[in-house]
Amino acid sequence: KVNSFGGGARCSRSRRVVVVHAAGTDANPSEPLHPSSSLAAVEAPAAKKSAIAAVFAGIANLFKEDVPMYARPPTLPLSGNLLAMKKAPHTALLAWAQEYGGEGLHELKITGSNKVIHIVDPAIAKDLLSLDRFDTFPDRGGRLLAIAKFFKEDEAGFFITRGKQWMTYRKIGVAAMNGSPLDRLAGKMAERSEALVARWTAEVGDGGTMEVDINDATQAVTMEVMYEALFSEQLDIIAQEPGAVALLRSFKDFNLATSDLFNDFLKLYQKFDTPAVQQRRKHAGSLSAHFDVRADQRLADISAMGIGEVPQDLLTTLLSARDPTTGAALSRDDVNTSLKDMMSAGHDGTSSTIACMLTMLAANPVALAAVTAEVDAVVDGNGGSLPSTVAAAKQLTKTDDAIKETLRLYPAVLVVQRTADVGGELRRASGAFRGGGGGNGATSTACPLGLGGGGGGGSGSRAKSKGGGAGSATSGDETFQVPEGARMWISPYVMGRSPEHWGGDAADTATYRPERFAEAEASGTSLDAYMPFGGGPRVCLGSRLAMLQGKVLAAAILRNFDLDLSPTLQARMMAGGGELPISYAAGLMSFPEPLRLRAKPRQRKGEGKYSAEAGAR
Repeated sequence: KVNSFGGGARCSRSRRVVVVHAAGTDANPSEPLHPSSSLAAVEAPAAKKSAIAAVFAGIANLFKEDVPMYARPPTLPLSGNLLAMKKAPHTALLAWAQEYGGEGLHELKITGSNKVIHIVDPAIAKDLLSLDRFDTFPDRGGRLLAIAKFFKEDEAGFFITRGKQWMTYRKIGVAAMNGSPLDRLAGKMAERSEALVARWTAEVGDGGTMEVDINDATQAVTMEVMYEALFSEQLDIIAQEPGAVALLRSFKDFNLATSDLFNDFLKLYQKFDTPAVQQRRKHAGSLSAHFDVRADQRLADISAMGIGEVPQDLLTTLLSARDPTTGAALSRDDVNTSLKDMMSAGHDGTSSTIACMLTMLAANPVALAAVTAEVDAVVDGNGGSLPSTVAAAKQLTKTDDAIKETLRLYPAVLVVQRTADVGGELRRASGAFRGGGGGNGATSTACPLGLGGGGGGGSGSRAKSKGGGAGSATSGDETFQVPEGARMWISPYVMGRSPEHWGGDAADTATYRPERFAEAEASGTSLDAYMPFGGGPRVCLGSRLAMLQGKVLAAAILRNFDLDLSPTLQARMMAGGGELPISYAAGLMSFPEPLRLRAKPRQRKGEGKYSAEAGAR
């Protein structure tokens, strides 16, 4: 068995190299190598030199200057625009989009010569995410691949693969997270949501009110549902089962360490054994050991009973997958990496989105009343039971719109990224432009791009053309050049908060108003700027699961509790202009402080108080 961090076959290959080629030490090449010399003793001097050289090369790269192709905010030596994004990257990106995005895109510099093209026009974003750009501008790149290469050279998974290999993983995920498996999970969502309500009911007592950390609550339920999806086992975090709580804590610590690595713009994790590296290794090992026990048991069950007699969950799908050409199974490292990927994707973003939605509803009584009335009607029409199938949950249309509005204002992911493996171009179809930022010189005539001249904000030459572009561009289409190695960002946060994409009213765009989606559907308005799940071939695999979990869990809570903001959170939001206190520290939304709500059991007409026994059915 090959360990992800060295040992096994990989160490054997290294030893053979030492025996054949090493004739001495780095300090004295002519000195014979003592037979008892360890591999580390032989390699350490060379590794030290290599690390020092790499650090100096990285530092030199930080000082490289380049000429921007598009409008760009002022940069600093070394860090470019990075330090301006350190504290609140979401608000920085939105401000830059409004000031420099008049062309529909603008440029950023993220340390050294790292060029980023920030796309703020939905028409250009649609082209980037299309199947036509899938090979030219692949998803994986930058620091994610660097981290993946450093920690898992021989591993693969949903989020660190490309091309045909990624397509294989995509098919595995689609099969495990849609269709009948999704219906099975809907029932589990209803069951675990009711368990949470039962716990709250028992804790609050008769006629009481309690404060709850709504993010902790949603994390517990979504982790339990994802664990069911992965392993067909119940993980009882809600009841504070010690093993379940320990697993959740280890998973959180793993994600925290990974977040620290993403924020290491000097990429020291590639050169040194930093505390974040050590923590990530520790918790990755703990999770892998947990997964190994379940995989070993599942393989034994398959051997004893046959593949058709074991749970048809993601673990079984991964263990039974075979390469269509070689017939080889996935390595255990590949299986464990994929399980961590899916647990992270299905838990973190979903739980934070549901917590956001319930908090925003608590802060907006009119929207809360509309959603609660719908929940009552649907549950009453279902014999008093929560929706426990995909079809039943579809009746919760106002709840669905509340989640969409939450995702518009607070998407789980700050940036959808693509990387230019080779130089290419992006295209905007003729007539597709729907407005843009101020542009610091961009015109607003019939051709809003100011093709006849005028700045786009900041220094830089225009790298676009009109018509006659390569690929499928047609006459009148505008094309934008993308240099090799550039990264392209689409921010769902920026798209969802740019007034020009939402009717032009800045105050309305900043307001939490779920009914805007029903209004758009009734009027036939296409909301192209709404893209919280990305788009194209790599559109979020778990989007249906996330929406389903949000509706069922919200229905369970709102059916049985009245919610409002805690005094502390209310004061915090008032001080922030009504905004939730959020962070995008590693590109994923999180909460730097607890989201505490007050929950009071509802007294519905003609009914007694919800009982713990009923909630646990």
